[in-house]
Amino acid sequence: MWTKDLAKSTVFGDLTASFGYVLSLFFRGVHTLPFNQESRGEAFLGALEWQRVRFRKAVRADETLRVRMTVVSKQLGRRGDRGTVNSRWDIVNQDGDVVVDLEMVTLYRTRGG
Repeated sequence: MWTKDLAKSTVFGDLTASFGYVLSLFFRGVHTLPFNQESRGEAFLGALEWQRVRFRKAVRADETLRVRMTVVSKQLGRRGDRGTVNSRWDIVNQDGDVVVDLEMVTLYRTRGG
């Protein structure tokens, strides 16, 4: 069992969150973003590709995290009823530090589709 004393001997010097736990927090944050709430999940069709996932800083137990998404580009599909969105996602701590960033290609249903 991990304890504070044992964690002090690690490279981080403290208890830190695992990759799986941080990823689960990311997905929870994504589902709370306004565009996902407004569409009731009907527009998002799936993630097609994850690119360059980077863990910049360790996430500690007492941190508060939020998710930020920036659209990099978008492309309408041939049929016009769906399209892909290239986006950058950041998980940011309470100090404004990016702790994880990744790029994602997702498939969305369009408003006219």
